Amino acid sequence: MDLLDILRLGIGTAFLAYAALSDWRTRQVRDPVWILVGTAGLVVFGAELIRDGVDAILALALVPAAVLFFGVFYGEEFVTERGWRFPPRSVAAYAIALVAAIFPIIDLSRAGDTGELRAYALYLSPSVMILVFRAMYQAHLLKGGADAKAMISITMLFPMYPSLAPSLPLLVLEPLVQDVLAVLFPFSLLVLLNAALLLVFVPIALFAYNASHGHVEIPEAFFGFKVPLNRVPRFVWFMDQVEGGEHVRVLFPRGRHDRASSLRTLKDAGLDEAWVTPQLPFMVPLAIAYVLSFIVGNPIMGLLQALLPAV
Repeated sequence: MDLLDILRLGIGTAFLAYAALSDWRTRQVRDPVWILVGTAGLVVFGAELIRDGVDAILALALVPAAVLFFGVFYGEEFVTERGWRFPPRSVAAYAIALVAAIFPIIDLSRAGDTGELRAYALYLSPSVMILVFRAMYQAHLLKGGADAKAMISITMLFPMYPSLAPSLPLLVLEPLVQDVLAVLFPFSLLVLLNAALLLVFVPIALFAYNASHGHVEIPEAFFGFKVPLNRVPRFVWFMDQVEGGEHVRVLFPRGRHDRASSLRTLKDAGLDEAWVTPQLPFMVPLAIAYVLSFIVGNPIMGLLQALLPAV
């Protein structure tokens, strides 16, 4: 059992619990939380490389990870409303990161050291996943900036799968499968997958709530609930809307709209109640998924591994 992984578990659980509480109360998580998590992850990662006596050339993987991580919070954007720009400091930082990332690949390839190349691929995982999560945010697969920053911080805290054998995780995968996942499906993606699986229960819970209140309209009952317009909860979006003078129902309303204006418009249209969809505090399932990923592991791969021999 790796003591550094236990430290990571403690750090991540503490900060994600705080983030979940903040998200539940305000639907916001401040950047210092993620900066502290990611910085702690970078320090622990460096300590792990020193402890394991990793060659200096492999330790260069820390450079792009640090540049890309701190660039999320302190870097200047290359694309603005006025078009492209190239801030000198950001360009220099990313150039250094690129050289630090590529040089070991070239050097190890020339030496033909496949074992070291594979190890370096694992050490580059945080850098790659930062780019992946930023792309997911731009593609709206991660809905909020805090969601993306949380995932980026988790990938900094856990660049590789934890080593808590022989007790955890409960779902033990075949060594070959685990080796492939270590490169193609890093631990941070497992946490995101488990969080998404937990969210599957939300429509079921919403339908059960609506059914108990006699509001069984399909498909609305799976995505929201009905409230009187004089008692609208704080963290919801209106599914009932008025567009062009017509009353319409939107299953997936945009996250940003004028709540007061929407409420006034609905009342003016003669409605006294409306369907709303909750603004889910994603940090809550993410914090739970973080711990479950240690305890349970990968449920989908575990299920497939159990079923395939019977096929």
